[in-house]
Amino acid sequence: MRFIDNTTSIVPHARAGSVRALGISTLTRWPLASDFAPIADAVPGLAALAFSGVAVRTGTPPEICDGIEAAVKAVCKDPVLIERMTPLLAEVVGSGAKEFGAFITAERTKWGKLITDLKIRVGD
Repeated sequence: MRFIDNTTSIVPHARAGSVRALGISTLTRWPLASDFAPIADAVPGLAALAFSGVAVRTGTPPEICDGIEAAVKAVCKDPVLIERMTPLLAEVVGSGAKEFGAFITAERTKWGKLITDLKIRVGD
């Protein structure tokens, strides 16, 4: 049986030897799981990342946005957070609104094209 799973749940099993990992869905070898080859080595350009972020409603006053961004960046630098997330293979990035927005735009472009090209629809 072959399947794709989140690194948080599958990597501990792969490292214990109870399952065999065929690769990790990053473009290059990932520092938190450097013992797994990137799938992009076999399928160039293939990368699928799970991510979390903070967003606010359009029209939120800039001073509120700036305050939230500063607070999130501060939390993302907290050594306790980083220490707790690293064993879960979660990389804490803490980018700003512009960088995160550019990332979201790129992801929507990449996956939107794939969904359109493959004619994928919800509920079929």
